[in-house]
Amino acid sequence: MNGSAYPEDLNPFAGKVDEYPDGINPFVDAAETSSQALNPFENETDTADSTAAGLQEVLPSAPRLDVTFGAPLAFIQMINTYLRTRSDGSFQSSNNSRHVDKLSKDINQTPALAQFLIMKGEKGKEAVEWKGEPPSKEEFQQMLQAFKPLHKVKGSFYTLLTHFDFAGAGYRLLDDGAHERIIRKAAEPDLHRPGKGAVVDMKRKAMTDVLEHFSDPLRRDEPVPEGLLDELIAHYGRVEKDQDQARLSAQKLAENSNLSLNDSGFGDALARFFRRVKTGERLGRFNNEVAATGEKLRGKMFENLERIHRQHEPQAVAVRTKTMLEKHLRKAHDEYAKEMKGRNIYPDSIGAETAGQINGKAEENFQQVLRSVVFSYEKAFVEGMAKAVSSFSPPDYFQGKSLGRSVDNIININDNLSDLHRVAQAQHKADIHEVKSRFGEKAVVGLSTDFQALQLDFAGRIKQKVLSNYGDVLQRYEKKLDKLRQATPSDSLHGKLKLARELAVLSKQSAADLDKIRTHRHAEHLQLQPAELEQVLQKAAQPIQEKVTELLPKPMGIKGMLKSIIVRPFKPTVKNIAIGAAVAGVSTLALVALPAVIAGPVGVALIVGLSVAVVGWFGRNIYRSLSQSHELNKLLTQIGQPRSEVENRDKA
Repeated sequence: MNGSAYPEDLNPFAGKVDEYPDGINPFVDAAETSSQALNPFENETDTADSTAAGLQEVLPSAPRLDVTFGAPLAFIQMINTYLRTRSDGSFQSSNNSRHVDKLSKDINQTPALAQFLIMKGEKGKEAVEWKGEPPSKEEFQQMLQAFKPLHKVKGSFYTLLTHFDFAGAGYRLLDDGAHERIIRKAAEPDLHRPGKGAVVDMKRKAMTDVLEHFSDPLRRDEPVPEGLLDELIAHYGRVEKDQDQARLSAQKLAENSNLSLNDSGFGDALARFFRRVKTGERLGRFNNEVAATGEKLRGKMFENLERIHRQHEPQAVAVRTKTMLEKHLRKAHDEYAKEMKGRNIYPDSIGAETAGQINGKAEENFQQVLRSVVFSYEKAFVEGMAKAVSSFSPPDYFQGKSLGRSVDNIININDNLSDLHRVAQAQHKADIHEVKSRFGEKAVVGLSTDFQALQLDFAGRIKQKVLSNYGDVLQRYEKKLDKLRQATPSDSLHGKLKLARELAVLSKQSAADLDKIRTHRHAEHLQLQPAELEQVLQKAAQPIQEKVTELLPKPMGIKGMLKSIIVRPFKPTVKNIAIGAAVAGVSTLALVALPAVIAGPVGVALIVGLSVAVVGWFGRNIYRSLSQSHELNKLLTQIGQPRSEVENRDKA
């Protein structure tokens, strides 16, 4: 295609000469129009500014070739119109020699123009044609930008160029360097206090991204891309600051509460010294501390929520964001106007869609902050209780307490710890109701889902602690057995029987405690399976039974029993020596003190009496030994039953 002729259907000026006002149509024959009609600015000074001013008066009512018909066609039409533009801004049928010379020089000395354009025709009738049309929009745009350093923005060339509205068709008339200068200057934030470097960088980046979006002429009236202003809106809404502040405040409150079932302070130490530690009282105190902590956290949470609602109301945040955005847009708009006339690709205000985006994001951030604050305090409450659960130490708590009620106490403690899950759930339910009534439905969206995930983890931690508590308490039996092992063993029937009795008591008591734990009904949220519990119980019961077995005395046979019967009376114990000495002494004194006539019969009587006593003594020892031996064997059988049960459970 060249500039000398255009297809009839592509030229919107064809057949429309009569539509142009007199003296404005640049294509009418000069003979048909008087000089006066062609030059409405003949009395004005012949300068570039006056030429442009004259064109500005003429062009609004003059036709222009819509760029949608084709940028190459519109450009050739425009540049040839420039050749026929007089210095005063009017049009003539012949070319303006000054414009011809200027444009010829531009083309010949500028490679970016000479590559595509060529001027042909005899003097006075020169015309610019395409040597070859730019193959892409980018190359066509670069050719347009090549005119920028060659012509004044206020001159007739750019008056015509901008009148044809190439910017409206998506072409940037300023090069990338010019736009970078505009954006860099317009995006610079105001001065901030020292230490705000990160904030300044964030604002600069946000405004740079927005202005780069508008540097494309086709995006002038489009809203900014989603997410482009998110960080800026979050900054003005103090999103991160409020969330961090709430999280730290909640953590500090929970830490200061220091929930614990362990001993704390002089009072607990004194109670333990005098063995006055009572599980019921300790649990009651702990529950009161939990309730007080929950109230503190809840009160502080609503205090923060009200402050955020008062200081960072979403509409105010949106207004502040829009005001700041428009401030920077106006800077870019003004800077562009200094370098290029016509359509300004940088808007001086935001559109309705962008405003809606900002409003929506500010509201979304506000609700997010509210939800985050609520969750932070609820999480702190749950984690504070979870810490109390995990920190409880059964060995320390049961130190000095009797073994008899240890399992009963640990069951009560475990139930109390399990109930903390319900306490957290009740507080969450109350929080949701109150937040919804104060701040609306949006403020609680997703909170229950997040909280249930927190509760699931909490239940798991309680469950693990419940199991470990059982194991720790059952280990007290092992320690008791270790003490029996350290005692001096006795091989006598009496000593064996005494040890067997103690082992029988411990064995029976441990078996009963195991059954208590097995049959106890645990909280449903723990989801404690019988197999899981049994695994822990077997792990604790096995070493108990092994130590009992190691300590069990051997059954007393006939030989051992006879030995015990014979040896026991003559064993040089303090008791036997004292009795023997007393009998011998009394007998000797009696025989010596009595007359011979009487001493004889008395001596015989003593001998007979002692014989009867010895026989009775032996009889009594035989009976006692038989009875104790029977009891020992019976106890050994009883003690063996729990061991068999443990072995059977292991096999099962």
